[in-house]
Amino acid sequence: MTPLNWGKEDCPTLSVGDTLIGITENDSWDYIAGLCGMNPKLKKGLVQKWKVKKILEHGAHLIECGSNRAFLEHMTWDDGNRVTVKANIAWSEKKIRWFKEVWR
Repeated sequence: MTPLNWGKEDCPTLSVGDTLIGITENDSWDYIAGLCGMNPKLKKGLVQKWKVKKILEHGAHLIECGSNRAFLEHMTWDDGNRVTVKANIAWSEKKIRWFKEVWR
């Protein structure tokens, strides 16, 4: 794995089909999941694999994990390869470290 230092010179190049790995750095709560009877707690160290689904004409990177989708450009990159998802009424703050899976 290599750190996905988004927007930095040492950020690895991404192509459609590349695998990204997100690892949570803190415990957090998803209140809506709890209200729906699911486990609301996301534990520190949770690992999720995402795929680069599409790169749009203007260069935006769409990533996907199951039915979840996000644009890398719309995330709040605050510490090299860390994204902070700010707390709101639906969930508590989440910190996620991103890496690109690299096979040598």
